[in-house]
Formats: sequence, structure tokens, C-alpha cells
Amino acid sequence: MKRFLLFLVLGTVLSSAAAGPRLLREWTFEKPDAAVAIRNGGRLSFDPLRDSSGNPVLEVEIPKKPGNYPVVLTFRSEIPLRKGRKIEIEFEVRSSQPCRAELQAADSAPPYSHRARSQTFDIPASWKKHRLSFVITSEAREALSLPQILFREVPPGARIDFGPIRVTDVTDAVPRPAFYETRAGKEWRPVDTSDLAVKAGAALDLSGLVDRSPAGTWGRVTVDAAGRLVFEKRPEQELRFFSIQLLPGSTIGMQYMSHTEVEALVETIVRQGYNMVRIHGPGRFLVGPGRGAALKNQDSFPLPETADEIEFDPEAQDRLDYFIYLLKKNGIYINLDGLVSFVGFSSEVGLSIAARHSNSAKVQMFVNPARRRNWTAGVSKILTHRNPYTGTALKDDPVLALFQYYNEQDIRLDLRDYADAFQPLWIEFLQRKYGSYSALYAAWQGRCGDVVLPPAGSFAQVPGVSFKVARTDTPAGIDMTRFQAERELEMTRFYQRETARIGYRGLTTQWDMATRLVHLPARAEMPVITMHGYHAHPSGYGGSRGITLNQKSPLAEGGSAVKRQSTARWLDRPYLITEFGFVFWNRYRHEQGLIYGACASLQNWNGIACHCNQAVLYGDALVSFQVGHDPVGRASELVTAFSYLRGDIRPSPHTVEIPISEEFAFGGRAMGAIPDELSRMWIWSRIGLSFAGRYRAPVNADLRITPDGTAQTGGSDMFEEIKATRGTAGLERYCALLKKHGILRPGNRSNPACSLYESDTEEVAMNVKTAELAVRTARLEGAVLKTDHPVKLDALTIERCSVPASVTLLSLEDAPIRKADRLLAVIATDARNSGMRFSDEEETTLEAIGTLPVLVRTGRFRLTIDRPDRAEFCAYALKLNGERVAELPVTGKAGKLILELDSGTLAKEPALFYELIRR
Repeated sequence: MKRFLLFLVLGTVLSSAAAGPRLLREWTFEKPDAAVAIRNGGRLSFDPLRDSSGNPVLEVEIPKKPGNYPVVLTFRSEIPLRKGRKIEIEFEVRSSQPCRAELQAADSAPPYSHRARSQTFDIPASWKKHRLSFVITSEAREALSLPQILFREVPPGARIDFGPIRVTDVTDAVPRPAFYETRAGKEWRPVDTSDLAVKAGAALDLSGLVDRSPAGTWGRVTVDAAGRLVFEKRPEQELRFFSIQLLPGSTIGMQYMSHTEVEALVETIVRQGYNMVRIHGPGRFLVGPGRGAALKNQDSFPLPETADEIEFDPEAQDRLDYFIYLLKKNGIYINLDGLVSFVGFSSEVGLSIAARHSNSAKVQMFVNPARRRNWTAGVSKILTHRNPYTGTALKDDPVLALFQYYNEQDIRLDLRDYADAFQPLWIEFLQRKYGSYSALYAAWQGRCGDVVLPPAGSFAQVPGVSFKVARTDTPAGIDMTRFQAERELEMTRFYQRETARIGYRGLTTQWDMATRLVHLPARAEMPVITMHGYHAHPSGYGGSRGITLNQKSPLAEGGSAVKRQSTARWLDRPYLITEFGFVFWNRYRHEQGLIYGACASLQNWNGIACHCNQAVLYGDALVSFQVGHDPVGRASELVTAFSYLRGDIRPSPHTVEIPISEEFAFGGRAMGAIPDELSRMWIWSRIGLSFAGRYRAPVNADLRITPDGTAQTGGSDMFEEIKATRGTAGLERYCALLKKHGILRPGNRSNPACSLYESDTEEVAMNVKTAELAVRTARLEGAVLKTDHPVKLDALTIERCSVPASVTLLSLEDAPIRKADRLLAVIATDARNSGMRFSDEEETTLEAIGTLPVLVRTGRFRLTIDRPDRAEFCAYALKLNGERVAELPVTGKAGKLILELDSGTLAKEPALFYELIRR
């Protein structure tokens, strides 16, 4: 009788669920749960880390050696479900190695019959939220594994973190659309991208922003005794480089250009204001098109070991020579990568290898003499080749301002398997340090991570280096970080010796990707520090279905990538950001121009380079990183050119030093980075670090702040992320210190508790809570807005801004906005391809990349400009190349100019640039 009544009650509950969504189960991982299990060799742990919302995390570790069957993670629901029920599963996930997995609903006991169609989902390096739904296709005999996750395509050794998993019956919920699409209409209008070469004399022509004397007129670029980047023959002026990041091969197609087309490309590089080009991947370009094939055996392949064995295509070499000649002629300097390829230098263009393969050059260069000979051969061939147009080899030509040995070679134990390649050197390191195995056993207390060492063992039985152990503060972990630092230091000295032997005497750099403290000893050898960093780096490249990208605002994260880059700077030597970007299709990438212009100017960095190909001759469909095709990217670059290169935003007059001692870095913290609270100080004053009390030049700091801990890091092969902090207690303490020492004056509006930050120059203000930024200078004023509300700057008031946008007004003359006869307004919103589709409402997951024409998001705007002289102005909407496309009315009233527009109704096409000229 009791059983019958229980069945009736349960049946009532199940039938009542038909009224709408019903939560079936939620796993929060507060503590171990017997309903959570793993099969086929995987390991589970409840990690003390937290997901992006602060919830506990379940960590899954995939075996390093794959078994016969893929790892399966099961969550037993204890709830049988009838055929036809629609189930929705929500969760957040990330992986140490971006990959894909498969979600299933299956019986929880053998033979594990599937009760719904499986679905795949991607697992990027940073936290991503998924919401997947499916229909139960057959009756379950009893409880289900709901969900069941199959790791079929996951790399060996990967670590995967799950946040809370929520399972809901949504049978009668309102159905969601299959995808979300961007279509032409009033909100999104097409813009002409057929001709993107900036026209001479147009308002967008920035060729006059810098001295265009031929490169080398003032001697080589060098570093003076004060640690400043200067010309040899003009040491009184510190240099700033506004750089284009150029991939000359497939994405630009320079090998197919005529000399006339190369000339046109250089002309538009000049007119967009650039005075440096970072040539990325010259070795791959010089091989030329049409040769080679993908490697069939990634474990073993031959590579040339002498310069004579490497064949460069004569036409590709000619185009590069002519390009460099034109750059030199126009006062544009070069930052050159030695090696970019994961393979090495070859005579075959198609060679490729998995980025994380243990045989990639990024691992083998540390240990393999043949790979080192290959590097020397390729670099020597590039640097010693005599350019027939300049009459000089690059090694001797002052046009080459900076040479990087190998792009992003930083040791990443969390991403690549170095253990086997490093094992002989690792054993040698331990033997050198401890002398005997017994001494090591005692120092390590018999353990290396989870491995219990044999008391009477040998060095050969010690586990290889691994991220899991290196990130701990155990004796074994500390030794691993010391070993890693030693390897990078030895690698640096090899590069220095070989480059000197080749005959290059200019500036060099290396270790430009990761900001963990473990990299400091090798970076200390560099005369110039460089760094990379991105906001919303996608999970893949191109326009493939399933690629993901976050839609967060950089300002909502306190500046995003600029934070991490600001604390990677060394105060005693030059510093350049040689890759950055707020990446398409992030809807808030319009923030980039003002954020990077403000940060680079306040910090007085020596160079910045957005990635990539910012200057192009004609348009194409938008894809991530191809900035020259993106109207929003072009607008951001122009704003940065004025704010940073022209110097409209003043540098901070104050310096805060972050001293890092060797004991602090290698006392169990080496795999961490500078804490987020310190990096958020970028807006307050000039900040940077010093290491081990050794300085290449004097550092006159107004204040020193020693970190009391480190931050966790993550990312992928192509970028790094720093774990952000939500609290403001540390920032409030630092703000009080800066006010106490007079770095921030008493009237400064900074109040971290209220999410308000203002620079010591009081020209830049940021509200993290509203994700807004304001810049007020004599020749440039602008703001990033999220909602439609008036913003009073100085001469400019933004009275209307109907969509999230960046709005900037600047003087095109050497006169303040209130007096200039020629002004330029830049209004950047968002841009997409026609028919661009997403599989989720947040537009984070790509369904289809879309096609031309490019669509620009429209809006309604009203700008009021103070003009005490009551001058009359006219205005023109401009095309992306600077051509005037339509005249707009400018009204005058009581000493103010008023420009009011609706870009959804402008004649011909919407515009991002508006030229205002005095009549």
C-alpha cells in the first residue's frame, strides 16, 4: 500500500511538470557527490578554484596516454524520463587545451543505451557558458546519466573544469529560434568597402603626424643611458612607434602584387599614420606560393641546416625587398620576426605541425641542435641578403629597428608536453643541484605532486616537468620553475650569440607572450621588452562554424588586456606592445581606440601594434584579426593614432614601481602573474616592474608597491589570460596610498568602491560599473557609452547616443577643438557581415560567417561643440577611405555647434567619420 501511494505522488509530480520548465537536478560541486563518476582512466577532483561566477569547480584530468576507449564523465540523475520530453542543460566549462566534447543522455547502467541524439560542444581556454537542449527519443528503463560527457576529441593530458551543471525539463517552454542572424535593414546598413586606400589630403590622411625623413636619417634606433628608445643622432627625443602588423603572405597576398600595387599599399600605410611595420612570418612568405604539402609524420621530418639548403622564391624575395625599400624611403621602421612557424625554416610552404606537438619547434628549439642550426640558417639567409633596391643587407640597415628571435616561444607547461624532450636536461639539473638521489628525496620529502618517490630510487625515476606540479609551492614545484627559467635563459643566450655571429648589431627582443614570474630571468636579458595581449580572443581562426568568442565589455573588466600588458612593462628599458586587439566580432571592440590610446599614452609606451593587416587596398568579408577590413577596427586605429602617436593624451608625470625579488618569484609563486589589483592601476599613473634589484637604467619611482601574492593565469596557444578579481579592497588601499603620496591630488575622483577611476593627469576617467570611459584633452575628446544619456566632456557634449558606441571629436590642426577650423568626429558602433549567424542569443558561437557587403550598426547621435567665436561650419559624412559622401547640416546656437544625425537615414551609406570645416 505504501509503495502504491508513493507511485501516485511521484506520478502527480511528473504530470504537473507539463505546465512548464522544471528543474530536475543541479550539480554545484560544493563537495564530492557519489552520483558523479568517471570511466576509462580519467581522474576527478573538486578544485578550490572558482568559475567566472565564483562557484566551485569540478576538475577532470584526461590521461596522458590514451586508452582503448575515450574518457566518459557521468552524472546520475535518478529521474526516469518519458519519450518526447525536452531537456535543457546549462553549464560553464574551460580546458587547459581548447577542444571539443560530446554530451549525451544515456542509461546509467550497462549496456548504456542512448536516449537522445548526442551533441558536441567546444571547450575553450577561458570560461564559456553552454546551454544545450535535446529531446528524449526512447523510454529510459530507469535513471539516466544526464548528462553523460564523452571526451572523444580531447588531447591527452588536458585538464577540464566544469562549473555548476543545471538540468531542466523545458517540454512546454517557448521554443528558441534555431539561430540569430544579422540582416541589412534600418539597424544594420551596408557600407562600401570596395576601395579602402586612404585618399591624399582627406581628413583621414594622417601622413603628417610624424617625421617622414627616410629611415636611418638619424642613425639606428637605440636605447640611451636613461633607458629611453631614441635615435643615435637625435637622442633628445624619445620615440613612439605606431605600428601596422603585417602578414605579407596569404592574408595580404604581397607575393601576387605588382610593384605598383606594393607602392599603393605603402602609400596607404603612410596615410593611416603608421611609422613602423612588424613583418610577421617572413620565412613562410619568402618560400613563395604553390610548393610543399602538409607533414604526414609529425614525429620526424628533415629540415635544412644551412642557408644554402633553404630556397626562397625569387619573386617573393623581390616583393619583400621592394616593400622594405619603400618603407625606408617613407620613414617607416621595421620590427622583424625571425621565426614564427611551429615547424622551422623550410623550402616548402605547406609544412605544418600541431601547435602542441612535442616535436614542434617551440619545444625542440630548447633541446635539439639540428633545430637550432635550422634557425640560424633561416635567420642568416634573411638578415644577410643584400636588398638590390637599398643596396644594404637588413643586418646592416637602420630601417630594421627591432629583431625578435622567435615569436611567442615562452615555455607553456600548461599547453605543451615538454616532459620527454626536457627529461635529460631535467635530470642533469637535479643531479647538479642535489648531487645524489637521496639528497633530492629528502629535500622533496619523498613526493613529486601525486607521485610517491621510491626511497632507494634513482634520478631516472623522477617524474618529468609538468604544470600540475610546477604551479605548486612544493620543493618539486619550485625546482621545476627554476629549471624552466634556466632553459629560457640558456635559449636567450644562444640567440644572442648566433645573432651577433651573423652580424646584426641592432635591438633584439624575446619572450613576448606570457606574464608569469617564471619568465623574468630570461626577459631580464632583453634590451627591449615586448608583449602581446587580446580581449575576446576567439577559440579558432577564420569563419568556421562553432568558433566562440566572448561578448564582454573590456571596460567592464577594468581595461581587459591593457591591464596585464601594463604590469609586464619594465621601467628601466623601452616597452612595446607588438600584438593587441579587441577582436571581431566582440560587439564592444569599438572601445579599443580610446582605451589603448589612453593607456599607451599615460604609460608612455614606446610602441603599439594592433593585430593585424590594418592597412589594405580593398575590402573583404570580416573575420577575426583582419582589422583593415573592419570599419570599427579602422576607426579605433585612427583614434589611437591621434591620442597616442600625435600625443593628444599626456603621459603620466608619476611612476609606481612594482619590485619583484628573486625570492618572491621563485618561492612557490613563479607560475603566477602580477595580481589583478595592481594591474588595474594603469589608469592612475605610469606603472611597471623591476626584477631582483638589477636595473639597466635609473628608475625614479614616486612610490613602490610590493605585491602580496600572485594571480592565476590561463589562455591557449595564441593568448594568455589573467584571473580577474571582483573585490576592491586592494584597490582602495592603493588609491589611498597614491593620494597620500600626492600622485593623485585631493580632488581626484577615483573611488574604487564606487568603480570610479581617474588618471593623475585628470584627462582620462573610467567607470567600471557602467563600462564607460571619458577622455578630455585640448585637441581630442571622447567617450565610450553604453546607454543613451548626456555626457559633458569639455568642449564636447554628447547629448544623444542611442546605441553602445565610442564617440570621439578631434582637431585636425595644431589648435584646440574650440579654435580649430577643421575637426573630425569618429562614431564607432559595431559591424558584421551580411547574413552572419549565431547559434545562441548572446552571439558568442558562430553558425555562419556571412558575406559582403559589410553591415554597420546605425544609431542616432547629437553632438554639441563649444565655439566661443560663433564660427559657422559645414559637415561631411566620409567613406572609409576619406572621400566625402554626403553633406550634413551643422547648426549654430549661442556659441555652440550642433551636429545631429541618424546614420540609419544618411544618404548612400552609414558613416563612422564626419569632417567638420569652418565656412
